[in-house]
Amino acid sequence: MKTVWRVSDSKLLKVAVVVLGMAVMSNGMSQPEDNFHKRLFASIPDAPYTEDDIETEILFGRELASKVLGKYQPLQNDQLNAYVNKVGQVVAQMSERSELQYHFIVLDTDMINAFAAPGGYIFVTKGALNNVEDESELAAILAHEIGHVELRHYVKKVRLRSEKGSKEDGLGAILSGGGRAATQAFNEALDETMEILFNKGLQSKKDEFEADRTSVFLLANAGYDPTALMRYFNRIEKNQSVQMQILSETHPPLGERINEMDTLIEKNGLSTINLAKLQERFNEYH
Repeated sequence: MKTVWRVSDSKLLKVAVVVLGMAVMSNGMSQPEDNFHKRLFASIPDAPYTEDDIETEILFGRELASKVLGKYQPLQNDQLNAYVNKVGQVVAQMSERSELQYHFIVLDTDMINAFAAPGGYIFVTKGALNNVEDESELAAILAHEIGHVELRHYVKKVRLRSEKGSKEDGLGAILSGGGRAATQAFNEALDETMEILFNKGLQSKKDEFEADRTSVFLLANAGYDPTALMRYFNRIEKNQSVQMQILSETHPPLGERINEMDTLIEKNGLSTINLAKLQERFNEYH
């Protein structure tokens, strides 16, 4: 099924999300009966976040996204960008964070990677897409990054808000005070996060495993093959390019991540369900 949408039109975007989601389901596939994603988030407690916390996160993410686009240009391919955005929106519909508006952008670099900025800004590189074989793998990459946003990994890493939710702690409290100190703290946090995204990584196996886990459940709930991220990792693990070496320096070994997901998929009975891969549709756009 091939449909043309204008992503800039919000009403048509909503229709696009619904229709694309239906297209996933109409390929002889059906969503798993159990809501596996609900199981995941039932096991990850978190302190309540206020409207101010969310506003700070979105503002920070918007500024960070601007810095990312200053480092790498968006790919000049409107059709592919629109397609990636539509797939991302389908997956984001499964997210627990309905207060966020997600944005998906392809970066024009051969680096094999994807990035998430707080507040819902997701970037995937041209190099990463060149190693993708079907739509479910694209959805899996985006779902992993959505997981970082949903679980607020970067929010906690740069202490946009204290992990305990204290109003007296964290960057949000400094920003609420305004003035030169707030501006300096904000800019330092932006620089730190850019360093995390492009040089250091989160340096947390726990965070990466959680994002992988979230990806599996988001995929299953959206009607995509939940093994897609494993398949993608198995393929790029064999890649000995410089771009792949950079990824390995900032993330846990792919073999460990594959094993973790394999255990999760078997434990939840996801290996026996037949969900969408959509290779032909991916090839139409890429």
